[in-house]
Amino acid sequence: MINFKKTQKAIVIVSPHAPLQELAPVICSKCEFDPLHILLMKDYQSQEPLDLTKSLNDLGLRELYAMDISRATSVTAFNKSSLQ
Repeated sequence: MINFKKTQKAIVIVSPHAPLQELAPVICSKCEFDPLHILLMKDYQSQEPLDLTKSLNDLGLRELYAMDISRATSVTAFNKSSLQ
C-alpha cells in the first residue's frame, strides 16, 4: 500500500524482495509523481527518506508513504543527495 498526499492511498502489487529504487517508477506511475522528485518514507511524520537500496522485506514494511518533493512546502528540507 502506498500512502500519498496525506489522505490518498493506492495499492501496488510488487515483489517485497525488490529494492525500492526498482519500485519507484511503478509507484510514480500509480501516484502520478515525477520519478525525479519522489521521496519514499516509512510514514508522513518521520519525513526521513528510506534507503532505496533496501527492499520492503529488508525494512519490515508492507506499506510506505510517497511524497512528491517538487510540490512539498519545505523542499529545501530534502536534498537530492539523500534520494540517490
